[in-house]
Amino acid sequence: DNSSFLDAAGGAVLLPRAQVSYVALQDRPGFLNLLRVRGAYGQAIVQPGFFNLIPAFAATSAVAPSGATATAVTISAVGNAALKPERSREFEVGIDGTLLDNRVTVQLTAYDKLTNDALISRITAPSAGVANTFFDNLASVENKGLEAQIDAQLLRGSTTFDLPLSGNLFRNKIRELGDSVPILLGFTQQQREGFQVGSYWDFTP
Repeated sequence: DNSSFLDAAGGAVLLPRAQVSYVALQDRPGFLNLLRVRGAYGQAIVQPGFFNLIPAFAATSAVAPSGATATAVTISAVGNAALKPERSREFEVGIDGTLLDNRVTVQLTAYDKLTNDALISRITAPSAGVANTFFDNLASVENKGLEAQIDAQLLRGSTTFDLPLSGNLFRNKIRELGDSVPILLGFTQQQREGFQVGSYWDFTP
């Protein structure tokens, strides 16, 4: 819970987490020395910044009708009092094993993550009278992937030589984007529903 974001978060937030592992083989001689299966589930949030919630102003100078210089105030950030925390949940399963007299360690992990109420930066409408951006809870984003890591001990003795290798495959996609209107991030980058986050676009005549 956080009193600064009580209205935006709607009160206290419960974030359950759990993990479990099962060792099927341990200290076994031969080719496969250890085999462990694991799984985990958890939830997490990303709180909006305090100045993403409230308007902010900046001091400037203006010329009065009389021609004199006067102090004035401009809007530097429009804020969004309706912001909520970005919330994600993730499932993870994996297999760990050691091979060849504990010389080779293999770790494989697959994950599935879903984020709701993702905090997305948007351009302020021109009618607001300020050229700025603000954060909104617009998107639902999914991330899926597979991670692999191999640590091989090629030499063991007075001199050791280890060779670590790692790699991953992943995919993300914006499942929902508010009113489905693309959000421009520049001349070629956009946030579009049904496509990867920050994908690049090119329009040909």
